[in-house]
Amino acid sequence: MRRPRRASAREETQPDAPPTRMAIRPWILWVTSFAVWTFLALATSGSSYELWKARGYPMTFLSVLASEFSATLTYAPLTPIAFLLALRFPVQRGNWVRRSLLHLGFGVLFCIGHIILIGCTPYAYWDAKRQAFASAIWDPQAHHFHLVWPAFERLFFFNIVSDISGTYLPIVLIAHALSYYSTMRDSAIHSAKLKMELARSHLQT
Repeated sequence: MRRPRRASAREETQPDAPPTRMAIRPWILWVTSFAVWTFLALATSGSSYELWKARGYPMTFLSVLASEFSATLTYAPLTPIAFLLALRFPVQRGNWVRRSLLHLGFGVLFCIGHIILIGCTPYAYWDAKRQAFASAIWDPQAHHFHLVWPAFERLFFFNIVSDISGTYLPIVLIAHALSYYSTMRDSAIHSAKLKMELARSHLQT
């Protein structure tokens, strides 16, 4: 009886493991990011309105809603970038110290990008003289660009901890969890294919 040499050769050339990089469509990532942060901005607007009202500030609900959108929705364009960085530089057992420091630096850049986006909005900081919110790059009275560096400084020190620990780190953890799930699923599919090839080889023999 002829031995199935081709089947054995094909079985030996099978890869030992499936690729571990998770494939994701960019438009799904961007749509999901804007949808999630829009929902969070809407959810926190009510509590923020009650907080401003309790402090005695003359804030309407629309102003609070715009303020929450300027502070929260500015995470949306940064989230896909952080997600892709987490997939590109995963934290593993052999490199966890180096990758942790790398992601700490990415977290600082994430915070800087966030405060720059907030500074471009009309709700960057509370101007005590005007008793209203103001932009950190635009003077509405003189109608020209004017960088308010103290506002950026206050935004940085106010958001640095929460942006890294409360926003960037959860994004990295979610990316690692989804990547691990995708790797385990691909491994299961790869193992099933190998078993099918082995059973087919036995039937041919």
